[in-house]
Amino acid sequence: MFLQQQEPFIVTVVQQPEKQTTILDLFLGSLSLTVLAVIAGVLLGGLLGLVMVRWHRRHPPGSEHLPPISPFVPDPNRPPSSPTQ
Repeated sequence: MFLQQQEPFIVTVVQQPEKQTTILDLFLGSLSLTVLAVIAGVLLGGLLGLVMVRWHRRHPPGSEHLPPISPFVPDPNRPPSSPTQ
């Protein structure tokens, strides 16, 4: 049969890391990730709020679709009630 040509193995020696990870590094890393998540949440929440306010200003709901929110605002669908003493 045919003999296969064997290529030499190349071995790379990996050096040990010079810097050790301490508990302080871990704490600061997790704290920075938390701060970034909070900032992103605040920014995205503010952006969504701004979009909703602008949408509401450009497309106001019709007054016939709004429920009465106060007993002092007359509702044409409700019969007037007698004053209570």
